[in-house]
Amino acid sequence: MKIRLRLGWSRIVLAVYVLLLAVTYILMRKGVAGDVFTRIVFSWQLLILFLGLARITTKPVALGLVLTFIGAFTLLPLFTDVFPALAGLVSNQKFWIIVPVFVAAVIIVSEIIRYRRLKAEKKIKPVEQSGLGEDGMLYERIYLSSRDIIVNEGGFAGGSVTVSSGRAEINLSRCILGEGISVMNVDVTLGTVVLVLPADWYVEVRTDNFAGRSKDERAPMERDVSRTLLIKGNVTFGSLTIN
Repeated sequence: MKIRLRLGWSRIVLAVYVLLLAVTYILMRKGVAGDVFTRIVFSWQLLILFLGLARITTKPVALGLVLTFIGAFTLLPLFTDVFPALAGLVSNQKFWIIVPVFVAAVIIVSEIIRYRRLKAEKKIKPVEQSGLGEDGMLYERIYLSSRDIIVNEGGFAGGSVTVSSGRAEINLSRCILGEGISVMNVDVTLGTVVLVLPADWYVEVRTDNFAGRSKDERAPMERDVSRTLLIKGNVTFGSLTIN
């Protein structure tokens, strides 16, 4: 029900905007709409304002708030012909400092709230136990959710992990890496994958990153290259971290 309500709100806002454009265009063709009104309706500022209003009920809420504020704030100079008193206000440089201050404040507050929410969810979220297949392979697919997984003891031979719009923390610290090269394929899109590996595992990361990152954050040390974990795949708008 909530999802339908949010989608309905966005459609209503966009429908109002399109209707406003259509009515203004008709009035403009008939010579009824004034230049000031027409300039306001067909401005990029009003477009940003309506996009912000359409996004304000969907997550992340901060994006909707920022777009709404920027649209409304930058729309004020267009009203100076109607309200001359605004001319002195918008010409003041201190007035425009409010924009970056507000945007920064919204981002900081939203990140604090998100961090606290994730921390609270992690405390109450049960850790799942997962086992390896008979061939020592691990297969995980996570969509629109978050999971913490501890893999039971066994010989690890590779596998695949797919995460889309979610987060996965996979703990392989109890496993033994098989002889030779074990390949793990990862596909991360708008998500996060955290691999917890033994400190002595030799790991090579060969991922194609697009607006994402892959990093082995373990302390450097000499490792046995006869047992190698090769991680390859794609990271798009996300991250792959090895701890």
